[in-house]
Amino acid sequence: MTQPDHAIPASPAQGRLGMSPQQITAQMTSSLSGTSPWAMVLAVLAIGGAAMMVLGGVIMLIGGGAMGAFAPEEAGMPVAMFFLMGLMYIGMSAGYLLPAIRLYKFARAAGRIDRQGADQRALLEEALEENRLFWKTLGVAMIIMIGGTFVFSMLIALVIPLMVAA
Repeated sequence: MTQPDHAIPASPAQGRLGMSPQQITAQMTSSLSGTSPWAMVLAVLAIGGAAMMVLGGVIMLIGGGAMGAFAPEEAGMPVAMFFLMGLMYIGMSAGYLLPAIRLYKFARAAGRIDRQGADQRALLEEALEENRLFWKTLGVAMIIMIGGTFVFSMLIALVIPLMVAA
């Protein structure tokens, strides 16, 4: 009776992937290492986007403070809105930065797979583990960002009428 391709390894010598080093093909390593440049581009863009969000948040905080300093009698609600939006942008940047760092680590690990004389099985396992961690981090970040956006929206919906009535 033959085992299916997805069978659990019969022995520890086969490793977590269930294959011996001889079963790792050039196509497998080439396909994975070929994703490295594109993953690196996306990681760098995401890190840059997160940095721009932090910068935008800081500008909103400074802008709101300046607005309150120059026209304090007229700036009540806009100052509060600038302050809250600035904090929201800075907080949301973490939702982009953390998965981007994981994607960067995956890109580096995937780029090392095709090196001559390297332990390809260990490098393949490292790249796949970084890939798993990237998707886990991205999923958690999206859940937090969606939940945070909902909570923030509800708070704004409650606070704005109170501020207008005051």
